[in-house]
Amino acid sequence: MSFVPQTELMKTKTFYLAVIATFVWIFLGQSNAATIPAGTTLVVRTLQAISSIDPPGMRFAAELQNNLAVAVENFQQTARMDA
Repeated sequence: MSFVPQTELMKTKTFYLAVIATFVWIFLGQSNAATIPAGTTLVVRTLQAISSIDPPGMRFAAELQNNLAVAVENFQQTARMDA
């Protein structure tokens, strides 16, 4: 039986954990991802007041007015945006 230093075991375990986490991240990211075509109109409802005196580029909270449905090669997925 050969002796393997603790640091080598820890490096190996960390490597395998990183590989598994990467595959999980890729799988989950692809299953929920979709690209909305350019020019698509999305109706949103603001969740806070917006004023004409606000500086350009100021962020504000909003939500989709309606659910968003995406059809991809005979597969339809409906996304809901909840505040």
